[in-house]
Amino acid sequence: INILLPKKAIIDDFLEDILRKLSLPEPTNRIRLFEITNCKILKEYNKLNSPIDKISENATLYAELRLQARLGMDENDFAE
Repeated sequence: INILLPKKAIIDDFLEDILRKLSLPEPTNRIRLFEITNCKILKEYNKLNSPIDKISENATLYAELRLQARLGMDENDFAE
């Protein structure tokens, strides 16, 4: 989906727009927003009050709905 927001918007505004366009269930903290480059996660945008002007205009962002079981986990909780 394409999302256009004002330059002064924050990550939470971005996530709310995704929820509105896709009719996903609330709350927004269940959505993981990240940027991938060369098949690797380059950056994860998890601070909801961060401004979106820090994101490159050419970036391709991905959003995924987190599973309830993984909400409290971090990278160290997964086996490689």
